[in-house]
Formats: sequence, structure tokens, C-alpha cells
Amino acid sequence: MASTCCCGCGCRLRACLVVVQVLIACGITGVSVFTLLCVPAIKLLETPVWAGAPFLLASLLSAVYCCRRSERRKKEGRIGEEMEDEDEDSTCLFIVKVMCIILLVISFIVCLIATVFCAVHVVKLFMYAFCVRTPNGCVCFQSIDSDSKSTEYFPVETCEEVFSKVKYTIMASGLLSLLGSVAALTFLAFIFRSRYGQIETGS
Repeated sequence: MASTCCCGCGCRLRACLVVVQVLIACGITGVSVFTLLCVPAIKLLETPVWAGAPFLLASLLSAVYCCRRSERRKKEGRIGEEMEDEDEDSTCLFIVKVMCIILLVISFIVCLIATVFCAVHVVKLFMYAFCVRTPNGCVCFQSIDSDSKSTEYFPVETCEEVFSKVKYTIMASGLLSLLGSVAALTFLAFIFRSRYGQIETGS
């Protein structure tokens, strides 16, 4: 009989899901650190380091939850297990599950917010009418009127850097944040499906 994982799917699917979460979380954190160190012209709102940290923690806790769930199922097949051990294991699993759900919900929200911030900035980059080099960096205007709303990027060597290095870094951050929100929501769906799906099917 094929082994069943904590999410009601094959163990390979469980492992792949957790690995994908960890990789995306590391990607968000890595791009954020790169942005802070190498592209300081990007504001903190478009630097989703505040989204990568909770999502990385949620991903690691998801792995712990799945491992605990698998151990619980193995113990359920044993005969003569003490009731106190079962109760303690159930309480521990429940705490891990609740913490996992809370962190996944937080990760979904913050990753979605980070995606919106990055998307708004990328749209704004395509709407600039012209940019002017300044001693501190580059100032971009949204219309041909120099008195219109402007955004200053510093430090940058040239204005072309705004539409290359800055733009692509923000796009990468937004894409990874979007993938992070999708991954968090997917794992949440699997957790609830494993709980209520078993009740409906009577398994």
C-alpha cells in the first residue's frame, strides 16, 4: 500500500510542496538582501524582506507539521501504545498545526501585499515621461511638466539603471512574492482538505 502523507496525498507531493515553499522563501529573502545591499535606490516597501522572513518560518514549520503527522499515523498502527503518549502527541501536533496555519495566513497576506507594492512600482516605471540625472541619482517625472509628481532614485550611476537594474529587481521581488502567496494558500488548502476531506470520505 502506498504511503500517505499528512496532506492526504502521496509523500512525494508533500515533500515537493514543502521544498517549493522553502525555495521560494529563500528566493524572496535572497532577492531582498541583494536589493538592500546592491540596489539601495529601491524603497523598503518594494523590498519584501518583511515577507520572506515569515514565509521562510512558515515553510520550515510546514515541514515539521508534515513530519509530526506522519509519525502520528505510524503510531496509530501500533498496538499497546500508552494513552498518555497519544494525548501528548496529539496536543503537540495540534499546536504545530495551529502555528503553521497562522504563519501561512500571515505569509499569504504579506506576500500578496508585497506583490501589490512591486506591481504598482513597475507600472509607474512604464508611465514615466522622462528622467533627469542629478548629483545624487536620478529623478523621473510622470509627465512632460517638470513640476509634475516625481520620484527620486539614489544612489544610481545613470538613469538607465532605473529601467534596468531597479526595474528587473522589483519585478523579480514581485514575482517571487506572488509565488509565495500562491504556495502558502495551496498548503493551507491541503491542510484543511486533509482534515475535512477525510470526514467526507469516511477514511
